[in-house]
Amino acid sequence: LRRPTRDGLLLGLTASVLVAFSLLTTMHERYSYGAVIFLAAAMSGRVRAVAWAVLAVVATANVIAAGPPSTVPGSLIPLGGIAGIAGSVAVLLTAAAVAELLRRVAGTTRAPVNEWSGAP
Repeated sequence: LRRPTRDGLLLGLTASVLVAFSLLTTMHERYSYGAVIFLAAAMSGRVRAVAWAVLAVVATANVIAAGPPSTVPGSLIPLGGIAGIAGSVAVLLTAAAVAELLRRVAGTTRAPVNEWSGAP
């Protein structure tokens, strides 16, 4: 809030979308795509690129699993079982990684100095 940056805004938006998607009820699969877009805009460096790639694959697989692609009952990716657990863990780990990236970005900016007292 004191010294907003582009990276801080984009990582904050990504983190808020991922936390809401992961922990709130009545979330649909399509709601995770906001995090994919915001993280793509904030991509600079290997860690962010890996987080984006994992999130893009998991979000796409989640949408494929939720909606059958044809008239045949079922889906290409089963919702339950190991695939569902792996997808959930991947989203939660990505949310934690983005939150850590946000913490680091916020820690690199200094608070503005109060011009009257010289204290932050």
